[in-house]
Amino acid sequence: MAIKKISTKGAKSLIVDLTSTNDRVAIYLDEKSVKALNDKCTHRGGPLHLCYRDSNNIRRCPWHDRPNPSDRYSSEVALIYYPKDETIILVAPNQHDEPWPVKVCI
Repeated sequence: MAIKKISTKGAKSLIVDLTSTNDRVAIYLDEKSVKALNDKCTHRGGPLHLCYRDSNNIRRCPWHDRPNPSDRYSSEVALIYYPKDETIILVAPNQHDEPWPVKVCI
């Protein structure tokens, strides 16, 4: 199990690479909620955080234009969000000694 504390000051999203399971998690923050979503497209594994929204507000793959209408919550991480401190504690049960980079997106 691995635990990581991350500052989210000014961030609207985070991208987490979990090397031991070859998974990627997109974490979206707003004033009322936090979502940890699977960031891989079910079609070809592309990054869903790069999708665009069409005229019906459905996320679509920028490479294959396939729709990704529903969010798939990640089972690879658990998180605790402290909005007052603007920090997140990430817990990855399958991540051991390997590095797991986090990219903070503003």
